[in-house]
Amino acid sequence: MPELQLDGLLAPSHHFGALSFGNRASMSNRGVASNPRAAALQALDKMAFVMRLGVPQAVLPPLFRPDLNFLQQCGFTGSTEIILKTAAAQEPYLLSLAQSCSFTWTANCATCIPSADSEDGKCHLIAANLWSTPHRALEGQARADMLRHIFSKQPFLQVHDPLPMSRALADEGAANHHRFINSETDRGVHVFVHGDAYGIPKNLKAKKFPARQNKQAQFAVARLGQLRSGQSFYVTQNPKAIDAGAFHNDVVFAGDHQRLLLHESALIDQQACQAAFEAACPGLKLEVVGKRALSLEESVHCYLFNAQLVSNDQETVMIVPQQCEQSRPKRVLDRLLAHDFVDRVHYLDLSQSMQGGGGPACLRLRIPLTQDELSQIPQGIVLTEDKLASLKQWVEKHFRESLSTEDLADPQLFHETQTALDSLTQLLDIGSVYAFQS
Repeated sequence: MPELQLDGLLAPSHHFGALSFGNRASMSNRGVASNPRAAALQALDKMAFVMRLGVPQAVLPPLFRPDLNFLQQCGFTGSTEIILKTAAAQEPYLLSLAQSCSFTWTANCATCIPSADSEDGKCHLIAANLWSTPHRALEGQARADMLRHIFSKQPFLQVHDPLPMSRALADEGAANHHRFINSETDRGVHVFVHGDAYGIPKNLKAKKFPARQNKQAQFAVARLGQLRSGQSFYVTQNPKAIDAGAFHNDVVFAGDHQRLLLHESALIDQQACQAAFEAACPGLKLEVVGKRALSLEESVHCYLFNAQLVSNDQETVMIVPQQCEQSRPKRVLDRLLAHDFVDRVHYLDLSQSMQGGGGPACLRLRIPLTQDELSQIPQGIVLTEDKLASLKQWVEKHFRESLSTEDLADPQLFHETQTALDSLTQLLDIGSVYAFQS
């Protein structure tokens, strides 16, 4: 099954608000001026590279920011200008939450159970509730509504609302979910990784930073997606990895079809997990990176394990951030090339995303589809050379080169965003998606 790579586009209010506790990059860049234009263009460059490999690539529109409904629920009233001004003066943190563009890290927006693995033969997208962080908790229902709107004419695909907003069901989407292929049966093997669970022993809990993914949420996601029994593993992330800054499992674990790359401190009972994965997926290429080669802290800094693995008929390419060109991570990558784990490594400048704590894999959601299903995807969101050129022009026209936290209260930014997103819906031919368009 080919994998559609669905990448989220940015909104013009991209900024560094240090809103994500446990995300070391986010925490260390508090108040640094962002470059929304560069951020959006860097993300498009990654999509362009994937598209030119012949891998299906599509784009997901941004959510509208600021989230005025959130600010109004917090007691701010009056015109848009007054709400923004008052929030900036009284509660700048809440304004930063309302203006967050973290939805661009699309790996968190949902979990996909493809039609080949579901009981009813449908592809299921279960939107994540993102309960664990206040800025991302604003995204879940809006993302479900947007996905449902975009795929409204695809009967093979069902979009589910997020799980109830509860710590017991905290769900971070595909960043803690991986799908491999059993080469003998062509069935998917699903690995769900959690850091928290009902009754989890104290020694398996992170001490410094919170675990964001709950095991009970993943059971619920599997039920909603009608995942066939006997095709899944539920394993525990090593709390040492979480405390080092691996707030999602895809910061220390990368997998694609029949390849698995993981840090030696990624999971609890890791050797047993590795043996189980290899038994379930005959021919699995498994590479473990030891802490002497790359420590957890170094892994979190360079995001080597957040690589995006993509394959065409000729090769498998590993897309990594430029930070991986440093000597120690590069030695690891050179070893992977020597072991034929991948055919090529491609380094990309994703500095704006990395400053917020997101690497290549964070920026996309993988949706395995049959060829027939892929042909039914709305063509407006499918990336082509012409669409890419139009999107770059859109970014150049509507995105600022610099944005500070003080700019979040600028009424002009609000109007710029409305104009940009209204233009985008026409460019993508997806109809009226935003409330202000009604």
